[in-house]
Amino acid sequence: MSVHTVSHGYVNSFVVVGDGVTLIDTGVKGGDQKILEALADLGKGPRDVHRIILTHLHTDHAGAAARLKEVTGAPVYMHPVDAELVRQGIASRPGFTGVFPLNGLMSVAQRLMPGRYRPCEVDHEVVEGDVIEDGFQVVFTPGHSAGHISLLREGWLFAGDAAANIRRPGPPLIFEDRALSRQSFQRLAALDFESAGFGHGRTIDKAAAARFKVR
Repeated sequence: MSVHTVSHGYVNSFVVVGDGVTLIDTGVKGGDQKILEALADLGKGPRDVHRIILTHLHTDHAGAAARLKEVTGAPVYMHPVDAELVRQGIASRPGFTGVFPLNGLMSVAQRLMPGRYRPCEVDHEVVEGDVIEDGFQVVFTPGHSAGHISLLREGWLFAGDAAANIRRPGPPLIFEDRALSRQSFQRLAALDFESAGFGHGRTIDKAAAARFKVR
């Protein structure tokens, strides 16, 4: 398995090459172009993509999902709680907020960032303990969003926004439910993995689990 980070500026997607190609998150609207370019750099085309996994519904992670599903023909996997809104093109829930002093910034961001994107059909709803094709184990990590999932595969943790690596790994600073998001982070910190990829922040290639425990 090889893992390739696709940066959209402030948010990351991942191209995982194993049994076929798996896309983890799609970035904002228009993010499909960077992902397709990353595939081309790997000698892959859109039809080499076997599956698209969305960690959650927010526009910076699912904004290009409909377009990528269209051009790849790949099925989309997601937790049912967030899938319900993605099918309607709804990018967030009311009450999404952040720790002080981010509350003011959040109110501005919610006005500037689109609350909708192209609706995307979710083909497979997955829950805690499910194993998606090619060995991606689903870990239910709600808090940042009610239907957030993280993924484990071959020593890799794909945390989505259940954790961020800004200075060091920690719980997300914006969330739907702060207490639940902290519980989900602690759950990730108890898992065994060597490398970790984040929606926000730099990938950790070695001894990643130990970094989660240093708080």
